[in-house]
Amino acid sequence: MKTSQKPSIFQDSGLQRSFELNGYVTIPLLSKNEVSQLRAIYDQTVQSTPDGFYSSSFYSDENLKSTLDEAIQCVLKNKVDAHFKAHQNLGTCYLSKSPGKEGEMPCHQDWTVVDESTYDSMTIWIPLQDVDGQNGALQVVPGSHRFSDIIRSPFFPSPLSEIEEEIRKDLVQVPLKAGEAIVFSHALIHASPPNKSNQMRLAVTYGLIHKDAELMFYAKNEEGQAEQYAVPVEFFKAYNTAIGTKPKVGTILKSFPLEKTHLKLEDYRKSRKQFQIEKSKQQKMIPIFKSKEHQEFFEKEGYLCLPLLNESEVNDLYSYFEGLGLKDENDHGFVVSMDGLDMDTSRKVREKIWNTILPKFDQYLENYKPFVASYVVKESNPKGVVPAHQDWSFVDK
Repeated sequence: MKTSQKPSIFQDSGLQRSFELNGYVTIPLLSKNEVSQLRAIYDQTVQSTPDGFYSSSFYSDENLKSTLDEAIQCVLKNKVDAHFKAHQNLGTCYLSKSPGKEGEMPCHQDWTVVDESTYDSMTIWIPLQDVDGQNGALQVVPGSHRFSDIIRSPFFPSPLSEIEEEIRKDLVQVPLKAGEAIVFSHALIHASPPNKSNQMRLAVTYGLIHKDAELMFYAKNEEGQAEQYAVPVEFFKAYNTAIGTKPKVGTILKSFPLEKTHLKLEDYRKSRKQFQIEKSKQQKMIPIFKSKEHQEFFEKEGYLCLPLLNESEVNDLYSYFEGLGLKDENDHGFVVSMDGLDMDTSRKVREKIWNTILPKFDQYLENYKPFVASYVVKESNPKGVVPAHQDWSFVDK
């Protein structure tokens, strides 16, 4: 499994870490108006859409491709700049998937276009309608961008062709709302099922690399060796109509024999296992319990019961509560003191609870700090049902 320290490209460090681990992230990107704008551009500009899966980069009409690229850039550029730093754009396109079996995309990786030991190349994929398993949402194998360093090119066979049946067991579907985006590494294994709806699925893509990365392309010479080309950043805007031919622009950097062409099943399984171990390690929280047993139980179960207050302390907190005169003004049957009291009284309540409880916590916890305290009251009222829920996120997970 490949590992290396690469320069960050996301503005948000949390997204950068998630991308490095999983090979993809999802982000909210476009508003409803911007989604409608991009759909209108396509409808007004494209006369007919080929059946199955089709990219607007395949059109032979260079003026049409340029018009679409400029229109997409106009909508996306500021959005992309807000999420990414130090990047250069490789081009944009529309991706259509008409209803029917022929639109299915097999498990694959996109071409190798940078030195992946040093940089990432990636695609921002944005559906213009909600996508799920019914209409062909993307499917990915998390972490698979680091499973192999085999070069990928239209001149070479797919490295996955011998193990696709195994890979399909690990595919994870990524449903998205219209305007949400999945940002994924070109090395990530991904696929998409057929569009089983009665409407065309339409998406836009935006390719990018780090500003310091050199764009590359790999071909094969007459001796069967791989040829590495350095190509200009706008190379793929024109090359997609000439797939399978050698570049007409660029410089050959070197020729070399291919040592590996296919990802072996045992290597795939080993890398998959290593990824799961690494993800498990990264998901473990920074310890806060003094007891190893308490920490392990909390991480596994998500809760922990502790003997904390004695009878005298319980009675003291209860008496203090009765003096507050807290009422369920809205007849919900359930009330929280910090929501039902003025700010000054809520502060006094917090200090009272902290002064009683925090000294008790010190025997169980370390490296912690409190941030809230409140009475939680359930009245004798059939309305006081609290549905299944999760509390808000307050820290970086």
